[in-house]
Amino acid sequence: MAALNPITRADVIDLDPSTHAEERVQSLLHLWFSRYFSGNPFMTIAPDGGTEQKIFQQCLMAYQETSMKESPDLPVIHIVMPDRNTRRRDYNRGSIGHDDEWMIDVMVKVPHGLTATSMPGLSAEHIATRVGGQIEWLLGSTEREALMEHGFTRIKIERPSSILPASVWQSRMLVFSCHTRREQAAKPHA
Repeated sequence: MAALNPITRADVIDLDPSTHAEERVQSLLHLWFSRYFSGNPFMTIAPDGGTEQKIFQQCLMAYQETSMKESPDLPVIHIVMPDRNTRRRDYNRGSIGHDDEWMIDVMVKVPHGLTATSMPGLSAEHIATRVGGQIEWLLGSTEREALMEHGFTRIKIERPSSILPASVWQSRMLVFSCHTRREQAAKPHA
């Protein structure tokens, strides 16, 4: 089944195929998450096989911890890639290829002061929990077909969204794993 919200060649035209694998995977994930957490509605496959409209919380996307603004005016989603394993596997009766296996931390961070200004009436914990649930849904939904079209396989939540203690932030983190096929991850679709 083709993704309803594909990542097109125009989206990834600046991602040089010679880019280091970690940067490429992180860039594709950043692009994929940012499409859904823009605050705009999107269509997706409903449980009955039809389509339905969803809208997720608008969030800022950040690479690792260092790229975050001091006082963001929206919740922040960090994509952190702490581990990578390369595995050999057989292709088509004997030819050898490589999989990269990734363990990826996704952190949702909501400043406690944010809810008093731009989101009155909502607690930081409520917002962080909601965004964490939306990320879990996304990783298990048909929307991940958009990543699979770019060489991602075996996307699996390893640790569900859970609260992290913090003084300034209300934070949640989930961990998921995936594999990328080097041959396909470097060749975005038209």
